[in-house]
Amino acid sequence: MESIPVLFSDESIIVINKPAGILSLPDRYNETAPHVKGVLEPSFGKLWLVHRLDKDTSGTLILARNEASHRVINMQFEKHEVFKIYHAIVTGKPSWKKKTALFPLSVNAGRRHRTIVDFKAGKNSATHFKVIEHLGDYTLVEAIPKTGRTHQIRAHLLALGHPIICDELYYTDKKGTNSKILKRTGLHAFSITIRHPVSNENLRIEAPYPKDMELALKNLRLPKNTFIHSNQAFPKYS
Repeated sequence: MESIPVLFSDESIIVINKPAGILSLPDRYNETAPHVKGVLEPSFGKLWLVHRLDKDTSGTLILARNEASHRVINMQFEKHEVFKIYHAIVTGKPSWKKKTALFPLSVNAGRRHRTIVDFKAGKNSATHFKVIEHLGDYTLVEAIPKTGRTHQIRAHLLALGHPIICDELYYTDKKGTNSKILKRTGLHAFSITIRHPVSNENLRIEAPYPKDMELALKNLRLPKNTFIHSNQAFPKYS
């Protein structure tokens, strides 16, 4: 059984570097599908999930180890006091170095249940973006969501004309080139900052890039059409 990297652990919380390919919560339709709580609880005891990441998103994820800690951190999320930084590999070369997307969003729209820009009925949404590195036909960007809409970063980047690579829900790769770079959505929850539920001190945790994202960036820094191919599949959890 593959283990999930633990970045921080004490009597109150656990912060993990969630691998891509595993659910944050149990699947309603497939009860046997592995999920974070199911993998961690045999080692750490009962856990409370504080927030979630999409299945194909990697990075920092917090779980509480008791109900009191769960309540405290939940309140921080509700008051927008949690500071999160994501890194994303996007298509194209943005003309801006910094950009704030303020597009209102509606979730679960249409048959595909996507989050869409909706100027009539959408909820106010804001994401700050900054270019980290240009990579030929692609760009590594930093994303700081100021609101917490479902798929907010993915939908805002699509609206800006720079969708995340290999995001099957929000981007159609007609040439099939992105799959040579990465086999899943190129989004990583790089860091998270909270107030510790007991000490009340600021706690900032960073998650190193997983191997597939490291390799993708390494490939994109090479001369065009030169790749170190990897057939690395998602880890197996049970």
